[in-house]
Amino acid sequence: MSRVSKISQKSKSNVHVAYICQSFPDTTLTFIAREIDAIRRLGTKVSIFANRQPPEPSRLGEVAKYLAETTYIQPISFPFLIYCHVKTFLRRPATYVRQLS
Repeated sequence: MSRVSKISQKSKSNVHVAYICQSFPDTTLTFIAREIDAIRRLGTKVSIFANRQPPEPSRLGEVAKYLAETTYIQPISFPFLIYCHVKTFLRRPATYVRQLS
């Protein structure tokens, strides 16, 4: 059985792949974009996560289509950041203080 056949069989069993990148889409990451397209052609669901948006989205070219479907983690709003710190402190104050120092 070929490698592609094995992947195709696994894809039919509800495989879900997540790509996590520092910045995506980016013109230097076109190989990832091609890989995502190939995996999707096999029927696999793909989610894309990036720490931040690309610095110059107008210069992305063919990979610009991924902007709308990428979930960006940064920037986090200041109120949400404070909320996370307070919540963590209330749950585990000793661990929070130890990690903060």
